[in-house]
Amino acid sequence: MTAQNVRPPLEQAFAFSPAELDLNRRGQLSTAQTKKLDKYRKMRGCGRRAAAIVFGLMAAGMAATAFLLKAPGIDQARPYLLVVAGILAIIFLVSLIGDFRAGRDLAQGNLSVAEGNVQTWAKEIKSNDGPVGTAYFMRIGRQKFQLETTQQMQVLQNNHSYRFYYVQNGRVPIILSVEPIEII
Repeated sequence: MTAQNVRPPLEQAFAFSPAELDLNRRGQLSTAQTKKLDKYRKMRGCGRRAAAIVFGLMAAGMAATAFLLKAPGIDQARPYLLVVAGILAIIFLVSLIGDFRAGRDLAQGNLSVAEGNVQTWAKEIKSNDGPVGTAYFMRIGRQKFQLETTQQMQVLQNNHSYRFYYVQNGRVPIILSVEPIEII
């Protein structure tokens, strides 16, 4: 089997075109890939805003309680309320900075490349009520990817070499295109 025979199934399973693969080889994104990444950016932004609102309101509420509440014993409780407000503010800032750093590649559309022999596996997802579904994974060296579909796992042959073009999205890379390196 030649690389030319393997590419169409990869293109179909991972939803990319030969032109997009060529752009990815040059470190560029297609218009369609940019739109795909925009969807992930919007989802990531919603989570960040929700965290900011929740932790910000909690910290502000604790601080406001410490300064505005005029109740017996508040003078003794004030330092504790301020400590809790400070801890909430620190948690908020650390999570916001961590999220920003983890999403930097996604925000900037930075392409990364992973290549090597692929190992794939499936894992059944269970809940207390029984099986929920199946998750599909692959590993190239030390890099682990979660695949989106059964078809993606089926077109990848274990112990064959591939080159993956992806954008890091926190701990979940977004695969944009794939090409075989050598066919054994």
